[in-house]
Amino acid sequence: MIQTTLKTVDDQLAANYGRGTMSVTMMVFANTTASRRTVRKHHVGPAQDSSTANAILYDAAIAPYGSLAVDLRLGLGPGESLRGLADASGVSLTMYGTMQQ
Repeated sequence: MIQTTLKTVDDQLAANYGRGTMSVTMMVFANTTASRRTVRKHHVGPAQDSSTANAILYDAAIAPYGSLAVDLRLGLGPGESLRGLADASGVSLTMYGTMQQ
């Protein structure tokens, strides 16, 4: 569904703009560096900011050259989005799921 590299600032990674139903079933984070990394991932509603209250992951650690797989059943309603960041560069994210028009 979506593949990206996480930034070190809070960034929108996926959004439902009201064009159908979107669900995320798996997220895989990969650390491509020799240093430990942490990631944050948020399920944000319309007109909300990322916070600990809407965090799916908050400072989750990924070992050097390691990965973190998160199995979930998350629906994104109209106006909802997924946001995230890493503490440093070198973390890629692949999200799997479905989108129905």
